[in-house]
Amino acid sequence: MLASCSTGQLTGELDVEGLCAELTASGARATLAPKWDVHAADSPSFLNVVLANYLRLCGEADSTVPKRAVALNQARRHFLSHSVPNNRSAYRGFLPSGINTVAAFELFGVG
Repeated sequence: MLASCSTGQLTGELDVEGLCAELTASGARATLAPKWDVHAADSPSFLNVVLANYLRLCGEADSTVPKRAVALNQARRHFLSHSVPNNRSAYRGFLPSGINTVAAFELFGVG
């Protein structure tokens, strides 16, 4: 998991020269990285939820579940349900940091 801003940003149509491609070429099965700048305070919290979900799924018997993808989607739902206040009009056209963070992270490689 990479928490640094824009480490998953694509260069052109295909990311054949970027960091995620290099990690895959070096043997990484998957990389979770943000495609744009994320809020520094939200990123570690979000990744902790992703990791906790992934470790919980690894302990379950079903080997057909794409654990990384499921862990990411569960973390997105959890993070958004706990970080978006009811008063959405207070943002005046700006996305809340939680939405920016969960939308930025992409899973590259095997789910």
